Amino acid sequence: MAAGADKLVEALQYIAGLSLINERIMEVVKGVAKWTTVASDGGTQDPHADGRRQAKILVVAAVVGVVLGVIGAYANVLGGYYKEHPEQAAALGLMSVGGSSFWNSILDSTKKLSTPKK
Repeated sequence: MAAGADKLVEALQYIAGLSLINERIMEVVKGVAKWTTVASDGGTQDPHADGRRQAKILVVAAVVGVVLGVIGAYANVLGGYYKEHPEQAAALGLMSVGGSSFWNSILDSTKKLSTPKK
């Protein structure tokens, strides 16, 4: 494989690992923080309360992903490159928050690349 392809594979593996770690951490957060499991609208029957709750969970997951990405960069997980460019490691951590929709888009892109044009 070419050096560029190796870097891409390493980045995707890193994102996959961050995604798994982020999912586990968020499961712990959801188990501990009551506001993540119960829509607390204070009895006002606010139709947007659940959407706000989901948005809060996504923001927490994004922060966790960015922190994990930067920690991985300084732990030298992917070699010295990301240690010198922690903002890119933070971006990889942010991408890890996408969950299954992110991986489905990667899979679709890979299928398009591997399908020969007629």
